[in-house]
Amino acid sequence: MRDHEVESIRQINDPVERAKAVGREQSRLSGLIDELAGIRREAIDEMLRGGMSQADVARELGVTRSRLNKLVTTGPGPERALLVPKPRAGALLTLAVVEKQESTHARPSVLVTTRAAVAQLERLAGEMGLETEVAMVREGIGYIDLNRDNLAVLVGPRISPLIAQAITADPVIKWRRIADTENWLLTNARENVEYRSDFDERDAASTDPRTCYAHIGRIRRPDGEGSFLYLGGAHGPGTAGAVDFFIRNVADLWQRAHRNLWSAVVKVTASPDGKNLLGAELATPIYVHKR
Repeated sequence: MRDHEVESIRQINDPVERAKAVGREQSRLSGLIDELAGIRREAIDEMLRGGMSQADVARELGVTRSRLNKLVTTGPGPERALLVPKPRAGALLTLAVVEKQESTHARPSVLVTTRAAVAQLERLAGEMGLETEVAMVREGIGYIDLNRDNLAVLVGPRISPLIAQAITADPVIKWRRIADTENWLLTNARENVEYRSDFDERDAASTDPRTCYAHIGRIRRPDGEGSFLYLGGAHGPGTAGAVDFFIRNVADLWQRAHRNLWSAVVKVTASPDGKNLLGAELATPIYVHKR
């Protein structure tokens, strides 16, 4: 912040407005400091991965080893870029989720599993110094602007033709609609393997755990000017499991993919009614694609 900007705030006559102006600038500067600290941590991480020792890095930066240790624990970790590739000060992460209509009252609602997944992502974002907002994608209409920065989509292709079209940009993991149904299955185009959800079968009497599958990764936007994080399942439990897996493995995913486009299939195990997750693990390798 330049001296003349400080002086302009000092000259505000109304003390209330003057105090508010200081608060706004302090918030802005705090965000910038966090952003710069994150950039520094990412640079240090790249140096260490490139073969430099901590002593080498400390010498290049002109700091002591103890100071370097503090630098790599200050500010958000580099894995924040998995959520917000463009982490400007005050960056906002948008979470796109399905808005369903309650059959009894025709009111908008969100699945219990989806609400829990959103809460998990909001906590993770908060730990990374990010604010979040939720964008509803109405079931049956499915419109959402995918050409925006810092977007995470928690919606399967069954809900939105627009999303179904956009995720075809993934070169390896593909969705295919099951003939004569509204259900979709996942395929691994590289290995020619299909992944079909148990929740496609409406066997209410079964007491066995059910398996669902989810597509996770960073997908190129339709306008080609960026990408969005995709965590979408064949059904609600798949999406919830995708979020759970992503959060538990965010550091490892960063080490594997960094800022590249990437994708994988996650196998999710849930209770028969789909409300309780029992496990989520990779069903495929993590494929890293060219940007």
